[in-house]
Amino acid sequence: MIKRVVTLVNIAFIVIVLLGLSGCCGKLCEMERLDGERIENAGSEDTGMDGGGVDLLTIQLPFVNGYNSLCTQGANGSYSHHGRSTRYDADFDTPNNARDVVYAPVGGIAYAHSESRTKNYGNHVTIDQNDGTYIIIAHMDEVLIGNGSEVAAGQILGYEGHTGMADGDHVHIGRHSGDAKKMGEYGTSVNALAFTATDKTLGTTVTKMTTELTCDLSTGHTYTSLLPTPKWHPSGSLLKLPDSSTVYLLNGFTLEPFLTEEAFTSRNYDWDDIVLIDSSEKNCYMAGSSISGASLVTAVYDTTAYTGGWLIVGAASDANRYRAQLTSVAVEAVLATWGISATSLTSLPSPSAAGVTLSAYPTKGVETATFRDGSLVSTNEASDVYVMEGGAAIPVMDWDTYLLMGFENRTVHEIPKRDFDTLVDIVGNCVTDSYCIANNDVTTCGGDTEDVPGTYPGEGTGTGGTEAEEGEGEGEEESEGEAATEPTTPETGVGLELWWVLDTSADWMTISGEFTNESSYGYGWSSNITWSTWSNELYFAIVDAGPGDSFRYSYGYNVAGVNGWGCVGPFPPGDTTGTFVATYNGSALTVNIVEDPSSDGCGLEVRIP
Repeated sequence: MIKRVVTLVNIAFIVIVLLGLSGCCGKLCEMERLDGERIENAGSEDTGMDGGGVDLLTIQLPFVNGYNSLCTQGANGSYSHHGRSTRYDADFDTPNNARDVVYAPVGGIAYAHSESRTKNYGNHVTIDQNDGTYIIIAHMDEVLIGNGSEVAAGQILGYEGHTGMADGDHVHIGRHSGDAKKMGEYGTSVNALAFTATDKTLGTTVTKMTTELTCDLSTGHTYTSLLPTPKWHPSGSLLKLPDSSTVYLLNGFTLEPFLTEEAFTSRNYDWDDIVLIDSSEKNCYMAGSSISGASLVTAVYDTTAYTGGWLIVGAASDANRYRAQLTSVAVEAVLATWGISATSLTSLPSPSAAGVTLSAYPTKGVETATFRDGSLVSTNEASDVYVMEGGAAIPVMDWDTYLLMGFENRTVHEIPKRDFDTLVDIVGNCVTDSYCIANNDVTTCGGDTEDVPGTYPGEGTGTGGTEAEEGEGEGEEESEGEAATEPTTPETGVGLELWWVLDTSADWMTISGEFTNESSYGYGWSSNITWSTWSNELYFAIVDAGPGDSFRYSYGYNVAGVNGWGCVGPFPPGDTTGTFVATYNGSALTVNIVEDPSSDGCGLEVRIP
């Protein structure tokens, strides 16, 4: 009987509060007062100032690193943070005239709640902490994750907004005890959550519980997020901004947009492999030429020239088309990464049945076909997952990094270890930190130069668009490179060596190029041959180059989010940036400015006499 009386008193008190607070105080005031059904199921009042025995959890703000947000209402806020499910939560301001991305501030199993856009928390996400509590991120305009998805801190959750009982865009965040599968209003706000952020008002980095934050519409402090979010993906990845229909193929550091659905599907790409990225990652890459028109990616079994298979890449009219030999080693898995279903070489169609004229496709050197760039591979003897890039297998260090790259639902192709060793020449190792993808690689613009190999010669993964090089501009025939300052990178004095020195340090520097040997055989343009980050100098060598060989190439860089080129057209005359150096076996070579054959841009070229 006592229990029933207390419940009725609580209900009566809440009803009085609701009746007395019919207005909203200011632009960002949350109207999170519970509806009748919610009140009937309210349960206990709160857990107390000690968090109800729950250990303190410290997380980041749910914004990209560097994002500034005013804390407009904190714990026990007079507007609406005095109920059981709001008491120790906090509100952070976001603009009303834009849709900014919201990220997971902590890892866990995430539940998407879009049951109602107009009541209580509106669209919101709850991230289960597996300890009886969850983190709630509320009033979102759109949730972009699947219900029950596992997320890592830094993953995109959706867009901020003002759905539910909210009068203006902001992000409501707190820690609740209860069932994360239920809507946030059914949980209990607990005093056991802290944020690490930069207090911009004070100019110092702080770690504060929600009860310690300085929050108010007029006198609140502005906090700067320190949350690392993705800034890099391996070459061959399929990327997309959440609010755009354009899908990009990442070719090294170059984003190549697919112009049509046919351009995407005819190259056997899978819609399920597309990863969402934000504009901060997109700005880390250079803009490439578009991929348009139908292409061809198929495989055939040939008994005329030799008994074996061929991987066919590119339409017959594509200047970058090629064929590569297929062996019986893991052929099913290799072809699966190219979107081709086959159980053996003999199950493949003949060239004529596939409508392919083999003589129209140049061979890709003496290389055999291997896994497509950007595909995921594992062996039957270990749990390691490798990302394939340029023929190298680069392991992902841990599950959180894997999730952070958006790979949770990707297909991983498993093959016998002996077949893996036969097909893959370069295999990374996270134990020795050699060619390994770790969290800091993914959250660094340009990745980590030591953890991802740049190999050459190689092929770009785009089979349809013309390769973009230096951009647009004017030019003149050839002109010689300027005399160089002494490079700081030690030279070996062997083969063709190239240096590029800028006057200022860049966020990243990269080189792309095309090698042609003395017999005039070209190996095709290859993006992302090698790169460096936070440097003003880039070095690259082709050790086995010899007399009669030539190398046409392009430098790219990014300073403070702005992309630039080593040579900018139109050509002629071309406009160069930085100092170029080229040597062969220690002797200086002339660096010439040349026209890009596919545009009016300009590039660089060295020839070994």
